[in-house]
Amino acid sequence: MVKNSIFIFSHQDDEFGLYNIIEKQIEEKKNIIIIYLTSGYNISINKFRFSKRDKESLMVLLNLGVKKKNIYFIGRKLNIKIYDLYKHLNIVYNHVNLIIKKLKNKSLIFTHAWEGGNEDHDACYVIVKKIILKNKNILSYYQFSQYHGHKTFFLPFKIQEHFQSNTKLFHIKINFTKKIKYIRYLFSYVSQKYLWLPVYPFIILKILSNNYGKLIEIDKNSLVKKPHKGKLLYEKMRKNKFTKLNKFFQNFLKK
Repeated sequence: MVKNSIFIFSHQDDEFGLYNIIEKQIEEKKNIIIIYLTSGYNISINKFRFSKRDKESLMVLLNLGVKKKNIYFIGRKLNIKIYDLYKHLNIVYNHVNLIIKKLKNKSLIFTHAWEGGNEDHDACYVIVKKIILKNKNILSYYQFSQYHGHKTFFLPFKIQEHFQSNTKLFHIKINFTKKIKYIRYLFSYVSQKYLWLPVYPFIILKILSNNYGKLIEIDKNSLVKKPHKGKLLYEKMRKNKFTKLNKFFQNFLKK
């Protein structure tokens, strides 16, 4: 029987995409584990002190009902800077495995979609790929869309929109009270308010229209191809290129 629900995120605040799933798992009495894989910053930080981003996510997760002892900031511990997760796949994988191996009973796992929106999200997905290939106690594994640049047309990006075809969607509808609660949680991430401003209208609309927090299964194989044709969103926004990152991903998955 599945007892554990493991959520693996790249950055503090990434939980904003799965409030409904986290809360549903808590209601089902699952043992919730939250793991963050980067420090949330692009500079070196004090690995022993909670940052503003840590505290913001902690506040939201505790309000949702997650136990503080089950929240792991391994990206801060290892000082993994944002947009650099692909450079540290092995050491992060090993630290995540140490946490998972201590868990009793079977587990579910949830993480970012393979969609080319953020290079850390894709690196997180690759780490989870290897975890589910190597760990027989992970029975089910799901990905959620955060944002990407596939067929955006006149929009700069798309929020929470899976583009993989012929894939079953898992969706939990939320009532009005929870919609208001989740929208309030969005405004907890004060340290990232300037980055959040363009995102708020889209994610609020998703919540209000019950198109929020959808999941698809992760394909259990070691293959990863370019998420979609053309430039990926992170290639447009930063210097990182898929061809460079993919070398790290392929070498990591082969070991």
